[in-house]
Amino acid sequence: MVSVFDPNLDSLAARLVTQAMLAVTLVGIAFAVAGGRGGGTASPRALGLRRPVRSPIAMAAAAYLGYIVIALVYSALVHPQQEDVTRDLGFGHGAFGTIAAGVLIVVAAPFSEEIFFRGFIFGGLRGRLSFPVAAVFSGMIFGLFHFTGPGSIAVVPQLAFLGFALAWLYEETGSIYPSMAVHALNNALAFAILTS
Repeated sequence: MVSVFDPNLDSLAARLVTQAMLAVTLVGIAFAVAGGRGGGTASPRALGLRRPVRSPIAMAAAAYLGYIVIALVYSALVHPQQEDVTRDLGFGHGAFGTIAAGVLIVVAAPFSEEIFFRGFIFGGLRGRLSFPVAAVFSGMIFGLFHFTGPGSIAVVPQLAFLGFALAWLYEETGSIYPSMAVHALNNALAFAILTS
């Protein structure tokens, strides 16, 4: 829809609107498809939007620490390169662009991606498969979702492991709120590093 007005998505407005539409689409698909054939939408609770069954702090710390250790070892061996989306989304294009990029990366992406990948994909797979199988498959899909071109293929396994860790956190807490928080923390740190 945006490309009708800006075919190559050259303008900052086009890129921001496209990214926002992606977030809304992920959430919309999750609620619509998880609702089943009756035509209704899924309840927020069905997608993991519920209170954790136990305190998530220690488990969230363990999940993120596990990811950081794996990411550091993997990065030392493979040297993955991920595209810097902060500049594409407006960082460095004035205050509005910087704030918009920060909100999309640190707030909208963790919210929409956790509903879609953990609440919908992992939750749906988990209803039929064992935890390890569901977590690995949903993690791989999450990693591939962040593939932006031939140069970024090396980052897919690292992000697949993050997806696995976030699925474990959801499995242990019964809620995607802790995984949203860890995902937001990870994106905030990446945003801070890329923009410093």
